[in-house]
Amino acid sequence: MKKCPSCKYERTAQDNLHFPEYECPSCGVLEKYKAKFEFAELEKKREKERNAKLAKIKKEQEQKRKKEEERLEKEEQQRKANEEFERLTRIEEKKRIQEEEDQQRKERRRKETA
Repeated sequence: MKKCPSCKYERTAQDNLHFPEYECPSCGVLEKYKAKFEFAELEKKREKERNAKLAKIKKEQEQKRKKEEERLEKEEQQRKANEEFERLTRIEEKKRIQEEEDQQRKERRRKETA
């Protein structure tokens, strides 16, 4: 309340320090404005609580999202590691087969020359 509707008193900055917003420093408390003020304060409090709950929910969702991303990243790394292992295994198998074939050729040549 900037101006008292009853006595038309204009509030000053000093009045705001000493008197609540719903109380006129000149003529006293205006009950109908007090109830309105208290309701507004209650609404502000509820809004803060709602915002706090929303912030908490958002934070939890963000944490879940990060955990899911980390899990997916780990799975992708594991998949890549498995693919690399399989690739190396296939290369080693090809080398082993090639060495066996080379050895068999050498044996055949040695038998043919002997």
